[in-house]
Amino acid sequence: MALALVEDAGRSCPSTIPELLPALLTRLSDESAPTLKRALAAATSLLRPTLVLLLAEKDEAAAKALEPTWGHLRKLRETAGTLLNAASAADSVRTAAVKACEALVLAYTDEPEDEGTESAEGPPGADVTSGGSGWRLSALPAAAALEDGNGANRGVHVGEGGTSGAESSGNEGGGETGSEGAAAITASEESKLGKRPPHPLLERAALEAEGEATLTLLETTLLAPPSATVLLVLLTSIAALARQRRVLLQRLSRTLAALSRALLERAASLAALPSHQVANAQQSLRAALLTLLKTTRAREDRAVEEELATALRHLGANEQLKHLYKLMGTEPPPLLGGGERGASESAVSGAGSSAVSGAVSSAVSSAADGSGSTKRATADGTEGGDSAFAAEFAEHGSGATEVGGAQGGAAKTGETASPSRYDVLAMSLLPRLRRALPPNARAAVQVLLDVPKLMSEWLSKLIELEGEEMWRPGLAAYRELAMQRDALGPACLRALLQVATSAGESAGEAERRAHAVKIVTAQLLPLPRFASLIGGFAEAQLRRLVGASTTAHPTASCVGDGMDVSSDGEMAEDSWAIKSHQEGEENEDILTAHVQLYLAVVAKEPARLWPLLAHFGGASAGAQAVLVRNAPLLVPHIDPVELASLLVRAMREIRPLDPSAPLILALLTAVAAGSPTGSPPAPPAPPAALVEGTLELCCTELRDGRYAVPLLPFAPRPLVESVLPRLLGMAPETASAALAALMHAKPPPLPPAHLLLLLHQLPSDGSAGVSLKQLIDGVQACLAEKSVFTMQVVADALQLIVHLDPLPLIFMRTTIQALLYHPLLAQFTMGLLHHLISRQIWTSPRLWTGFVKCCQQGMPHSLPVMLALPAPQLLEIIEQQPELRPMLISYGAMHLSEVDDDVKEALGLTEEEEVLDI
Repeated sequence: MALALVEDAGRSCPSTIPELLPALLTRLSDESAPTLKRALAAATSLLRPTLVLLLAEKDEAAAKALEPTWGHLRKLRETAGTLLNAASAADSVRTAAVKACEALVLAYTDEPEDEGTESAEGPPGADVTSGGSGWRLSALPAAAALEDGNGANRGVHVGEGGTSGAESSGNEGGGETGSEGAAAITASEESKLGKRPPHPLLERAALEAEGEATLTLLETTLLAPPSATVLLVLLTSIAALARQRRVLLQRLSRTLAALSRALLERAASLAALPSHQVANAQQSLRAALLTLLKTTRAREDRAVEEELATALRHLGANEQLKHLYKLMGTEPPPLLGGGERGASESAVSGAGSSAVSGAVSSAVSSAADGSGSTKRATADGTEGGDSAFAAEFAEHGSGATEVGGAQGGAAKTGETASPSRYDVLAMSLLPRLRRALPPNARAAVQVLLDVPKLMSEWLSKLIELEGEEMWRPGLAAYRELAMQRDALGPACLRALLQVATSAGESAGEAERRAHAVKIVTAQLLPLPRFASLIGGFAEAQLRRLVGASTTAHPTASCVGDGMDVSSDGEMAEDSWAIKSHQEGEENEDILTAHVQLYLAVVAKEPARLWPLLAHFGGASAGAQAVLVRNAPLLVPHIDPVELASLLVRAMREIRPLDPSAPLILALLTAVAAGSPTGSPPAPPAPPAALVEGTLELCCTELRDGRYAVPLLPFAPRPLVESVLPRLLGMAPETASAALAALMHAKPPPLPPAHLLLLLHQLPSDGSAGVSLKQLIDGVQACLAEKSVFTMQVVADALQLIVHLDPLPLIFMRTTIQALLYHPLLAQFTMGLLHHLISRQIWTSPRLWTGFVKCCQQGMPHSLPVMLALPAPQLLEIIEQQPELRPMLISYGAMHLSEVDDDVKEALGLTEEEEVLDI
């Protein structure tokens, strides 16, 4: 709010700016991002009023007093530069800093008198900080004296007769727009300013220096951006400056071209950006370059036009470029291939282009016999290899097809076909072009895409997959050819699948394999013409792992459409892999290679998981270990409902189920682990159909609780209460695991005290499927987990159980165990024993035995409890444990009023009292 008031005050009363601007700039040191952003916007909006104020002053004393204001404008530029590159600055602050720098460059850079900005500059009053704002210092009143000694002015423009350029061109009120909310200079202000000389600090040299420093800052940051967001904002601002200032057009075109090369080659300054953000930047850059190329002034400058067209070609915008020039009725300019290049252009790119040109000339000379067609194709060195290929193909190779045509068919049937002159030229020229281009250049892929005919047998010679610098563009080339050239699709897919299933121990091999898997599954699998081929190949890898009967090559399901393997070498290699597996010679790298592609396909097509679930038992121990380790990675990528359906179906239909148990258990555990309850925000719980279906099957058909344990924490309370007895009646390790899962669930479907209560409510005669010993073991397992069954939880549970009718047979045993784990419960336990006396516990022999043992365990706290018993029961205890009699007599003598007469008589307390009286 305060910053808005400062801005409004400065705009409505410019004379206050010298006092307001320092206070405003101090806010640029604030640590709050919203404050910094607002302060930058306010300072930028006061730029024009401040310059008007400086221009209007001619009194030397007053001008001297305004010197700090000019310093504040310089401070704005310095602070914006600091914030732009500050590691701790938010992207919103950096964006505001970019806009401030853009406004400064627009203000300090002028156009020649007879030219205005070509882009739409908006109506008067438009925002000075916006890309569409074209205002400049020369358009302001009283700018006439800013000319140099010869009457020329590069920093700001002077119109004839001492008026501003805007006035001389008939554009009253400043010609181009000003800042948002800032009214154009009125006639009265203009009259007041008159033709006086401006502030001496606004000389051309000072303006040029400030503009140059600001523009250099933007260019430097563009090529080494602190974030992807800032890169996109800077790209937009640089393109806007190039459109609005002719004097900057050539320079900024070279800057944008340099950015295109940096993005394509993943320069070190851009290495930290993720691939998808680089792709977004490339797309935005293409749009900006096309927009810039549409302007008349860009096409009037041949160097600028060639620079922009070359950058667009490198970015893969050939079609858009051709369409643009077709609409204009002209031909696009050639690629820059020789001569002097711009100073900002990369030396590597320049060298690469020269090498391409040299490779074309050399290859054509050696491959052609000097016929007119070849000479015509290479007469202009800027046309490069595409013209040579096109001319030769039109004259000598147009009858040939890439794959599957007459020539391809002759090769398969063993017929000999003499190579055409096009084939000779292509196989001589293409390898040289590939070596001439940088390893990771997009142009290397584009060359293969632009060749009129490309035989599949050439691919292995033209596309390299070895070496750290080669395999990425090599895989990209196979991908692009597969997607854009139908005839080469099967051959390119086969090459990608070979890499996706290649085994290697090094990190580089694993990375290359993972990249190939990603290309195949993320970009080719969604295409209908590849889907069945890839799916069949992946299932063939599975058959190799699980030992399912198959005599076909793994690509046998891909036969057709050119996918049948015709190379003896490839067949021999895969046959060795099958033989190695059958003989039991397991290599973890080979197993992992087969698993990786198959699981990636399953993530896209979950139905393909069923063969693995059904035939998992046929895999070797090593293959099972690899599958169990990797299969759970699928869970986050498969629809939970579809996965639940597959797992329940597997448990219901696969018999025997034990061979597939490790895999199913691993998937169930992953489903449960991926749904932690109680952690906000919690991921969704496993589908109810999976939980209910699994628990029902475990307790009925399967009678195996291992499958239920991971899902128990997500079961509703009624379901837990119904299946728990049957789970406790299974193997001891299963019962213990089930109880542990319930105890440690957060939140638990059964609170711990109620879980202990449920165990005591189960019949101990085995009618519920659980024996007395199993109940005792279950209670013991609970009490032993003291982190869950704390003293308070145990006390609450005992308080609930003691009121059950009939009293559970194991209650006294539980009470004794509670005293062992929590001795401080002794006094509380005595209260429970008093309650049991009122229920005549001695009428149940087994419970009475436990009661006596509990009294013995609770000594001396149990003395008043035993004295509260009827005399026959007390004497029975004394008969069993004679050592208790002296302690009972001693305690009774001290508390005679609390002891019944029959107990006194049984203990002889009356006679002893008389003896004491005598």
